[in-house]
Amino acid sequence: ILSVLTGGSFVDVVNLPALLAVAGFQGNPRISSFLSTTPIKTLKLAQCQIVETSPDSVTNDVLCDYLHQAQQHLPNLVVTCGRNVIGELDQSNDKLNDPHKHKQIYLDRMNMAAVWQMIEEYPRKNITVAVIDQGVDFSDPDMAPLKTAFVTSDGKVIDGGWNFFDNSPSLTVEGYHGQFVSRVLAARGNNSF
Repeated sequence: ILSVLTGGSFVDVVNLPALLAVAGFQGNPRISSFLSTTPIKTLKLAQCQIVETSPDSVTNDVLCDYLHQAQQHLPNLVVTCGRNVIGELDQSNDKLNDPHKHKQIYLDRMNMAAVWQMIEEYPRKNITVAVIDQGVDFSDPDMAPLKTAFVTSDGKVIDGGWNFFDNSPSLTVEGYHGQFVSRVLAARGNNSF
């Protein structure tokens, strides 16, 4: 799994040998040949590519070394090269257990099953997000585990959030826009809801 960017824009790894040549650097001909013949899966929305390496052709370490050397010769190039992942990518959403997945055909078009599987190896950070909108219904099974209590500076406990419109802890949902936005931001995938 690798990502090559320049100026925030995606660069296809197949083009690196030519970019190095234009910059006056002779690349590794073995890797140039490998990149021009091996199947490469591009996930443009995730700005990364999956390159199948093997001890018989080019190993993961050799490819990553090549990419890091290219980074030294090409200004503004940002390279990320991940370790080998054992197994096959499942590129269908058949394993999703969302009861409404038949309405989410865009997930197939975006190849999200492959993206989700690929990012599993990367660490996650817990972040706090404030949604200033119409309200959140914490009885929703996707949102219920996210409800927390906050303690104000004067020791009052606020359960779930604050309604700035009414200046109260009541999060009554009058419209559903706030609920939809909150679910997009915070809901967990593939949890049967």
